[in-house]
Formats: sequence, structure tokens, C-alpha cells
Amino acid sequence: GRGGGKVVVREVTNVLRKDGVKGFYKGLGASLAGIVPCIAIQLSTYEASKTAYLNVLHGRRGDDERSGEGEKIGLAASTVLGAFAGGFSKLVTLPLDLCKKRMQMDMARGPIFKTLYTVARKEGVLALWRGAVPAIFKTVPATAITFGVYELVKQLDVVSSL
Repeated sequence: GRGGGKVVVREVTNVLRKDGVKGFYKGLGASLAGIVPCIAIQLSTYEASKTAYLNVLHGRRGDDERSGEGEKIGLAASTVLGAFAGGFSKLVTLPLDLCKKRMQMDMARGPIFKTLYTVARKEGVLALWRGAVPAIFKTVPATAITFGVYELVKQLDVVSSL
């Protein structure tokens, strides 16, 4: 809109005046502490559920030596499993996301675990998962598409032909 640039300049100036350059990095530690486990959980959940799906599909038991590695998975299955992995990882790491947002908004300071404890003590444990439904609805389509495309690209073998 009109005057948007002026608002940005005003806010940048306010942050610099109030907190200096470090003000632009509020919540960075919490962001990194949230995104790393989120991605790790997402990837491991996807791979584990993919292996389980392939085992069921091929009638293998869990103690079978064959892991399903290298086996092709359909687009529909990869998007469903990706959606599950994304929703699960978001649910598990949502409390870290809450810490990040509170730190960025100057509502919390100090170590992440202190913020988690304070929120749980003052607002109840379920407050750590406030906003879970919209967060999951935002994440699920993105991870479904990501893993669907990931499997599609692997099957097309695009990377090795470069």
C-alpha cells in the first residue's frame, strides 16, 4: 500500500533505537532450537512411516531385513505420509514455536526451558499447544507437497542426469 515504505523505515529505526542491531535477532536461538528438531522429526517420521507402508504393502513383517530403501512409492502415498510427518512434527515442536514468538514479541527472556516452564506454570500445560490447529493446517499441505515432489524427483532421476 501507499506509505508502506515509511512504516518499514519507522519500525527499523524504532528497533535500532530500542535494542540496536541485536533487536533484529530476537528469538533466533529459539527459532533454531525449534526448526532443527522439527525437520529432524519430520524426516525421520516420513522415512519410518514410508518403510512401514512399504512393509504392509509387500506383506513383510517388522523384523524383515529388507527396509524398503530404494523402493518406489506412489505420489498419493508420499503426499499422505508427508502430511502425517509434517503434522506430527509440528505438534511435537509447537511449544518451541511458542517460545520463539514470545521472545520475538518481548514477552519472554532467558533460556527456552525457563519460558516453557513459566508458560506451563502460569497458563497451564495445554497453553504450550495453543494455536495447534491452525499451525497444523498450515504445515500439513506444505509437507504433503514437499514429500510428494521429493519422491517424484527421485523417481524421475533428475539429479543424476545433471
